[in-house]
Amino acid sequence: MPILLAGCASASSAAEDAPGRASRHPDPSPITFAVVGDSITAWTSLEPGLSSWVGTARSARVLLKGGWAVAGATTVDMLAGVDDVPDADVLVVMAGTNDILGGATDASLAATADRITEIVRETGIDRVVLSAVAPNDFRQEGTEKLNDALAALAARHGWTWFDPWMFVREADGGYVRGVSADGIHPSRQVEMRVGTELRGVILDSGRD
Repeated sequence: MPILLAGCASASSAAEDAPGRASRHPDPSPITFAVVGDSITAWTSLEPGLSSWVGTARSARVLLKGGWAVAGATTVDMLAGVDDVPDADVLVVMAGTNDILGGATDASLAATADRITEIVRETGIDRVVLSAVAPNDFRQEGTEKLNDALAALAARHGWTWFDPWMFVREADGGYVRGVSADGIHPSRQVEMRVGTELRGVILDSGRD
C-alpha cells in the first residue's frame, strides 16, 4: 500500500539549528515541499522501523505538504502515483534505485530520466530538487551511472542537483563501512544528516 506522506510542521523549531548545509537566505517565512521516492523517502508513524530523511528535512520553516513514497517503487510506480502529490513550493525527487535492479544500460537510464521528467511535469511544481540516490553495496557501478545520468538530467532542465550522500559514499559507489546494516538502506543517523542537508537546499530552492 502506498505510503502517502501527511504534511505537518515540526513540533519544535529546534531542528532548524541542527548542523548541516546552511541556507543562503535568512528570510523566516516558511517554504513548503513535497516528495516522491522509494523506501529511503517513505516514512509513517505506523511503521516505526522505517526511518526517513524527511523527518529532519522538515522544520518550522520547511513544511512538508505530503508526497508519494513506497518501498520498492520504481519510477514506473512513481509516475502512476504522482496524482496524489500536493502542490508545494519545492518538489524533492529521490528516485531510480529500483530501476537498475536488472542493470544500468544506456537505454534503461534514458528511460528512467524520461519518467522522472514526466513525474515532475505531472506534479506541476516548478522548483525541483533532484537528489542523488543513496550508495548501494550490491550495485555500485549501476548506482554511479544512475547518479551521473540524474545530474545530467537536472542540468538539462535547470533543476537543483544535490548529492546529500557524499559523506557516506565510497569511491566505488558503496557505503562507507558501518553506516548501513543491509548495504542498501542507511542508518537512522545517516538519514537524519541527509535530511538536515536537504533542508538547506529546499530553503534555497524555495527562495531563489
